[in-house]
Amino acid sequence: DPRARVVVQRFHEQWLGVEGVKYLEKDRDAFTPEISGLMQNEFRGFVDQVIWEKPGTLAHLLTAPTTVLNATLAAYYGVPGTFTDELQVASEDPARRAGILTQGALMATLAQASDTHPVARGLMVREKLFCQLPPPPPEGVNTELAKTDVNATIRQRLEQHRADPACAGCHALFDPIGLGLENFDALGRYQTVDDGGLAIDASGNLLGTDVDGPFVGATELAQKLSQSQDVADCAVRHWFRYAAGRTESPADRCNLEFLNAQFSAAQGNIQQLLLAVTQTDAFMFRQLPSAQTAPMPKPPQTEVSP
Repeated sequence: DPRARVVVQRFHEQWLGVEGVKYLEKDRDAFTPEISGLMQNEFRGFVDQVIWEKPGTLAHLLTAPTTVLNATLAAYYGVPGTFTDELQVASEDPARRAGILTQGALMATLAQASDTHPVARGLMVREKLFCQLPPPPPEGVNTELAKTDVNATIRQRLEQHRADPACAGCHALFDPIGLGLENFDALGRYQTVDDGGLAIDASGNLLGTDVDGPFVGATELAQKLSQSQDVADCAVRHWFRYAAGRTESPADRCNLEFLNAQFSAAQGNIQQLLLAVTQTDAFMFRQLPSAQTAPMPKPPQTEVSP
């Protein structure tokens, strides 16, 4: 059913928080309403192409070296090739872009008006892909980055921020992830030097996960995420919440165990996961109000002729 594609697109937009990409405003003339609208269409087209074509797996969603471009968007990203005004599937340089993490819509959304935002990017991976919620910053702590000299990189500024013991513990969980995505500027384009002309260091590190360890750049990060059982379980949890229209409760343990097992048996196939979601008790049944909180409905009255 064509409506299934719309549901799947909307899920991914809400999951990763890119619903509002076409309303983004940046401090650069290159980022026009036309570009932001095309980014939204690219994101939707990428999701369509990955999930409805083989292999249609979560791993492919995270690592596919393709996207959907037209001539305008290809020129914006600097992707070589022959394009028309229509969006078409295009190969990416796998050393630079691969998977949903490197979508321009996501990278531009997880950035400020003119600067990258490693903290927001790292938090997204931690919260949305690992389902881990770091504690909020302590009350009264200054969350603003220090105003160091103009030649300092964002990495150096974050290192200074983590020098504060009140900040170090939590920032160690997401800063090194976000710094691994520094090759993408505030407009979602690939870059090798920052605005100050300094070379980008895109080395990062995962801590407190089932795929811990160093990586360099978005594509290496995507490969690690694609091998993570925690990420697979988190994706299942988000699909369950979307289908049920609520967060899970302790009573849903069996539902989630069933879905995790089905997803694993299907080798991460997302279409098979959606079918499995429809077979859960949470999807098929609704709990009736208890007798203490609501009266039982009266049976319908039958008219009797005199």
